[in-house]
Amino acid sequence: HRALASKTGDPRALQDAATIRAMIAMADKRYEDALDDLQHANLSNARTLFRLMEVHEAMGNGAEARDVERKILALNDGSLELAMVRRWIAN
Repeated sequence: HRALASKTGDPRALQDAATIRAMIAMADKRYEDALDDLQHANLSNARTLFRLMEVHEAMGNGAEARDVERKILALNDGSLELAMVRRWIAN
């Protein structure tokens, strides 16, 4: 996906590729890599921000995780995805 995204230069494809790499890195507990990839993902997306919050928590960065949580709670796009993420945070 990364090679194709790079060839097309499509910003959304590049963000999607970064998200996929971050998810793989998170599964492998490579949190530094996940953090780097998430910085290149769509940071206006509630689910991406939730992953970023999880990475900060896994790395022991509680203050950064709370900052990301506040960004999520400040979002107001009315999407089902945002509602799901807010529910995950509440639980």
